[in-house]
Amino acid sequence: MRPLPLVLLLRLSLLIAVAASAALIVDYQNAGDPAFCGVGSGCFAVRVSPYSKLLGIPLPFIGLIAHAVLLGGSLLVQTREHIKLLALVASAGAACAVVLLLVQHFLVGAFCAWCLAVDLASIAAGASAVLLARLANKSADPAQIEQAATPTGVEMGVWAGAAAFAIALPFVWGSYPVIPPLSPAAQALQAPGKVTLINFSDFQCPHCRALHPKLAGLKAQYAAQIHFDRRMMPLSGHPGALPAAKAYLCVPAEKREAAAEWLYAAPDADLTPAGVLGMAGEVGVGVGDLAACTASKETDAALAKDKQLYESLGARGLPLTLVGRRVVIGNDPERIEDAIQSEIKGSTLALRLELLFAALGLIFAGAVISTWFAKKNGAPPEPKDSDRKPSPT
Repeated sequence: MRPLPLVLLLRLSLLIAVAASAALIVDYQNAGDPAFCGVGSGCFAVRVSPYSKLLGIPLPFIGLIAHAVLLGGSLLVQTREHIKLLALVASAGAACAVVLLLVQHFLVGAFCAWCLAVDLASIAAGASAVLLARLANKSADPAQIEQAATPTGVEMGVWAGAAAFAIALPFVWGSYPVIPPLSPAAQALQAPGKVTLINFSDFQCPHCRALHPKLAGLKAQYAAQIHFDRRMMPLSGHPGALPAAKAYLCVPAEKREAAAEWLYAAPDADLTPAGVLGMAGEVGVGVGDLAACTASKETDAALAKDKQLYESLGARGLPLTLVGRRVVIGNDPERIEDAIQSEIKGSTLALRLELLFAALGLIFAGAVISTWFAKKNGAPPEPKDSDRKPSPT
């Protein structure tokens, strides 16, 4: 086996892992916009799982740094000992990748396509590094192995440039995602001439409660440009969410903001079928009318319609805010405001994912091909001091 293909496979695998890690970071930051993964994808399922972070740090950040450092290490190889050290670290990374694949399969129950790219690339890098180390250990001519593994100054610049593009381009593409069209049910709720915010909430959800006053500020700030529509999505783990949602739906539309203020602020003990009737006087409705409405089949049907709309988005988790065509997950008012401004501007620039693959493919291929020809046509390395014969005296 020749060493140069192994060196190129190692570096190429690390470049792929760096690019895929950068794409995952973009999706973690975007919290909804499907620049690379939609809210109903396996990537989103992995992201919201408890296995997406290590000591509070998102795994894509760790992956990006680890693979970038490994790539840098592969460009600093000069001796057989360096190759062995690189193989040790790369094989450890490959072992971690295998563990993460098992976690996705057995614990998360979903596979993230970009995570798979990182993990498989890491395994390929580990395997090629180990084979290169074995080749260097058994070779009768270690200088040949070292020549293939040691880059020239130009090669280092080419691979470093490729790594920079691998990190930067996913962030560029993430700024101009292709936004899918709305479902017919969500499209029917759009207000003509305004940006419609559809907020799915649970009155007992702490993140929903935290977002509520921030949304109120955005509604006041963009009052002339947005239309707000709150929808109910009571979670089964919150026993008070269902009676609160029914009470909210039973209040006339013009009094629902007052009802929402009461329900978000109410202690959990008041979020019961009897307890929610306490807001009747606060919002100006009759207790008997509110009690009859919360027990009616019409209210159950209205709640089921809200749940069906939420499920049509393929979403997971609350709060969820649909800003025009853009989805924002979680208590993220900054992201919601960014989405509002983007929808107001009506930005039409959308970079397709195929173009990113093509751009990265050309850059990575250029690094591989330039290195191949440089090694094939280059001069043999100068002998080391230890290999030089003493000059006659």
